[in-house]
Amino acid sequence: LEVSSAYKKLKKLRSMDSDSMNKRMHENNNDPTESLPTKKVMKLRLSLVVISVVIGTVVRNFAYFAAFVGSVLISYAGFILPSILFVEAHKKVKKPLPWTETAIAYFILSFGSALAVVGGCLSFKDLIMYGFIT
Repeated sequence: LEVSSAYKKLKKLRSMDSDSMNKRMHENNNDPTESLPTKKVMKLRLSLVVISVVIGTVVRNFAYFAAFVGSVLISYAGFILPSILFVEAHKKVKKPLPWTETAIAYFILSFGSALAVVGGCLSFKDLIMYGFIT
């Protein structure tokens, strides 16, 4: 039922010409150009470009910088964050976890944290020794 109504709306939008569609969008205050604040987007883009230029200028060998960022963030995204979200989601729905699942989640959390610290320290050492202009 929902798919057919969405299909009908899409078919109706496709049949409209651009003038009537623009008129309808302005009447409903659904102008896509108003949904994003242009100044904020431009400031964000400019700051990302400046950060990229600074990193590209300061780091002599980018592979060491990528290794440092990857070792810290991939461990966080792959081990730490899923474990935390798993435990917190069960707390929110007030569904108790068996002790085995809780122990496994905390083991994965500890293992991921240890990997992030060890990998981050080793890659940071390499970044300082070989990556930066000295």
